[in-house]
Amino acid sequence: MGILWVYGSSHPGLSLYSKQPRAYGTAYYAISFGTNVFLTALIIVRLLLYRRSHAAYIPKEHASQYLSIAALFVESAALYSVFAIAFLLTYAFDAPINQVWLWFAQAAQVCL
Repeated sequence: MGILWVYGSSHPGLSLYSKQPRAYGTAYYAISFGTNVFLTALIIVRLLLYRRSHAAYIPKEHASQYLSIAALFVESAALYSVFAIAFLLTYAFDAPINQVWLWFAQAAQVCL
């Protein structure tokens, strides 16, 4: 979908905000967001199960890192997902702030 989005918007006279590229872009970010939410849930479940199974073998001060909110947030794609949904909604409704959310979404993906 990303390739179709770039290909569709690269034709002469079209941009990211034309009708067809906007449809591809919305579909691309919807698929990306759905995948990230699903994978985030899988990562969180995996970390919780890991902590529970190893709690007896690891000292409490070391085991706490597997349940902290920060660890769940960093290990998952939650930060990217927040900015991706903000971009998706503003892009689909043609709000000018979508460029800001797109930049944050890309930056969150690179930082993680």
